[in-house]
Amino acid sequence: MDGGYSYLLHAVKKPKRKKRYYSNQSRKTRAENKVDQTSKLPEPLLVHILSFLPIRDAVQTSVLSNRWRNLCTYIETLDLDFQLGFTHVGFVNFTNRWLSLHKGLKIQKFRLCFDFVKEYAADVDSWIDFALRKEVQELDLNFLEGGRKYELPESIFCASANLSMLRLSFCILKLPEGFKGFKFLKRLSLSNIELTNKLIEKLICGCLLLEEFEMVGCVGLNRLRILPSMNLERLKRLAIHRCWIFFGLEIDAPNLLSLSISETVGLKSAGYSLRNMSSLNYAYIGLGFCFEWESDECKSNPILEVLLEDLSHTKALEVGSPCIQALSLWELRNLRPPISKRKCLILQTGLKKWELPGIASLLRTSPDLEILVIKIVPTFHPNFDEEFTQRYDFDKGRYWESLKSSFTCLVHNLKHVKLLDFMGGGLGSSIDSSHSKVVRSFLNKQEKKIKLVRFLLKNALVLEKMAIHIFEKPQFMKVEEWPKLLLEVTQNILAFPRASSCAEVLVSYK
Repeated sequence: MDGGYSYLLHAVKKPKRKKRYYSNQSRKTRAENKVDQTSKLPEPLLVHILSFLPIRDAVQTSVLSNRWRNLCTYIETLDLDFQLGFTHVGFVNFTNRWLSLHKGLKIQKFRLCFDFVKEYAADVDSWIDFALRKEVQELDLNFLEGGRKYELPESIFCASANLSMLRLSFCILKLPEGFKGFKFLKRLSLSNIELTNKLIEKLICGCLLLEEFEMVGCVGLNRLRILPSMNLERLKRLAIHRCWIFFGLEIDAPNLLSLSISETVGLKSAGYSLRNMSSLNYAYIGLGFCFEWESDECKSNPILEVLLEDLSHTKALEVGSPCIQALSLWELRNLRPPISKRKCLILQTGLKKWELPGIASLLRTSPDLEILVIKIVPTFHPNFDEEFTQRYDFDKGRYWESLKSSFTCLVHNLKHVKLLDFMGGGLGSSIDSSHSKVVRSFLNKQEKKIKLVRFLLKNALVLEKMAIHIFEKPQFMKVEEWPKLLLEVTQNILAFPRASSCAEVLVSYK
């Protein structure tokens, strides 16, 4: 075997397994029973199969037989991941050697995950140039958090006519003066990159076929605009997560199907506008709000109000816990969000005390609602001062029973309810607590969930199906206790009265 393969196999060497000894007869029998059907497949198909394997595993197939020896050098998906236990030197040497052996004419996907160090800048440049020479279609570059940031070479923006997907993370992005855009780019993802208004507009305006655009953890923008004048008629999905956008977000996208905004801070309602989005099927609002609950200007949060108004026509709306808590404030002050036409409502909630009024508010303003999905997730308790607590306090244990009026959606339209991670949501307890106290605390925390289930079954007149999914046993729960608890909870739920005679209740365990 030549030196290149010897080096690669040494670099990906795995721990030795124990030897097993067989008689000649048993070895012969095993060989007859295990005919290598895979090796009989056409070589293009074998190369395609190898493309789904990590590079380490793909390289090891070269020792199977002479036919397999060179197949891994033709794979079209190259996934190079520093986090698989490499040192910097080891990873750089392995990558340089592997790319020098690659014989394929083209590459479908090239993914590089590397903890960048400045002394290896030339190597990284050469790896990217290699991918571009091979006419890569999907380029994913992640330089990991914590290290020195890598500045992307101009070659990416000048010699990448074949790119259909570009994902960039933890790097320095500068567009060359002569940048003419990505003619065939359909998916663009930018993560943890410092941007400017001019840069981002120039970038996306040069992607006339763009269908999906995502920004995660990006900073530096004063305003983000998606407008018809930018020629983004094909844009179908827009996601903005954990970004600083100081003065607003302006979106006018008639063909947009999906919009997600979460943990994005610095938004100002004066520059906030979502218009002409008649095609929108799904929207997610997970904004994090910083409230001064006693302040007059926070009696009605303007950004959330604009969001709910502009998204009132969306077929499916998903709402995060911070927004639900904000709506609780509205509900307790007898303020109402806009009435919506949504058919599906998805709630991310821990069903904590200060989320219950917000859930009621959303149900009240969704008269056409047919599907309700509740995702039980860990949530944080907002910090209220004593004055607020005294003024707006209520009995969380009797909240649903205390509601005086029914909801239109429960009377006429709600047909399907799904509760995910029903007995989960990040429930924990002190390590110092006794086991019995921990279990008792856990059961007490399930009461709010069970009471919501009882309320929905009792009031949903046209309900057809309620599906409750319990995912996994809490770590503190003893193995022998868990089945008994599940049985008890299930029996209680199935015994609840149902307003709909055709309502089916299903409880599943993962």
